[in-house]
Amino acid sequence: MKVFARYFTGTGNTERCLTIIADKLRGEGHSVDMKEFRFSSGDDIRDGNPDLAVFAFPMLGFSPPQIFLRWVKRLPKVEGIPVVIVAVCGSLVVKGSVINGYSGDATAVIARALSRKGYSALGTYEVSYPDNWTQTTNPPDEQNRKILYESGDERALSVACA
Repeated sequence: MKVFARYFTGTGNTERCLTIIADKLRGEGHSVDMKEFRFSSGDDIRDGNPDLAVFAFPMLGFSPPQIFLRWVKRLPKVEGIPVVIVAVCGSLVVKGSVINGYSGDATAVIARALSRKGYSALGTYEVSYPDNWTQTTNPPDEQNRKILYESGDERALSVACA
């Protein structure tokens, strides 16, 4: 299967998430073309005729980043390319338990924009990594950061297996 994966990352968490997904797919023998969205016009997706597209982005205030949404809205039309949408959220450790983030309707916003371009959404997923919204929470300490990365990586791997 030929997979095109495009992402926006601010802190590196979304890139980490999508790299885990891409590596899993490659390990299963699939071809994965992974690029940060700003290095892809979108024409390469249409012209490359992939079997699957994966779009990933970080959550910003329960919304997709506007720069990424504008890019999605400028994509060329395609004919029914299946797509998986991944929102990367912030998470915390509270009293030893991981509290995952929430994407609100961000995945639905991206799914709707992609549908208008001819993509067919197979699923939307949330993957949570350490919260970086420091106006509301303190950054996690090293031990909690390790817990959060392990939890996020496991979730990313489960998305690749879905």
